[in-house]
Amino acid sequence: MEAEACKKCGYTEFKKGKLGNGYVNLMPINSFFSSGSPMIVTFCGHCGEVSSVSVEKPRKF
Repeated sequence: MEAEACKKCGYTEFKKGKLGNGYVNLMPINSFFSSGSPMIVTFCGHCGEVSSVSVEKPRKF
């Protein structure tokens, strides 16, 4: 299987980070009681181009 390459610079090393910390999470629309979920961001380790964003705990929705 060939390694995925960054669409912007062609680099093949990607990093992951978490967006949200319990206070700043993605929240469901029309739900006041859910704590929501952080987002996981995958980005190029060379230029920082974001390749994907996903919800860490989709079952919270």
